[in-house]
Amino acid sequence: KLIKVYLKNGQEQWILIHIEVQGNQEDDFSRRMFTYGYRIFDKYQQPVVSCAILTDDKIEWRPDYYEVGFAGSYLRSKFLVIKLSDYQNKRNELEAAANPFANVILVQLAALEAKSKPDIERKKVKFALTKRLYEKGYSRLEITNLYKFIDWLIGLPKLLELEYLNEVYTLEETKNMAYVTSA
Repeated sequence: KLIKVYLKNGQEQWILIHIEVQGNQEDDFSRRMFTYGYRIFDKYQQPVVSCAILTDDKIEWRPDYYEVGFAGSYLRSKFLVIKLSDYQNKRNELEAAANPFANVILVQLAALEAKSKPDIERKKVKFALTKRLYEKGYSRLEITNLYKFIDWLIGLPKLLELEYLNEVYTLEETKNMAYVTSA
């Protein structure tokens, strides 16, 4: 995204934001962050803020720079890192937050945990997350967008998916809001 902001002194500033969401450990990830960052800078000649959002479950994997050099000369690129697993012990704060991104983090954490659970438990997790969207009072658009994200992260076998959708339909009837099951 290219964003025009005004600094506190009133000066206009353009900022390019480069975000990479990475779901698994990858040896070339830091180099890719470096490459994309310098290509963005080269094209626009404006400051670039690069940020890696790591959604993997490898606690020790935290790449935050790339460096290449030879004979005393080198290039180094450092980027911001957000590791979603760091939010495991902040669930209460996330659940209390009205910010939709708090839900995105909760969904990702639940999906990481649900990977190793039996399908029936994953269905319960998926329904609880979906129910939470309605309870938070989000708009129809916010609910459908967050639902798509939940659905993408926590897939279920066909029979359990049908059971889940029936539960959502019942929930929508009680709340008089046909958002998700209208699809």
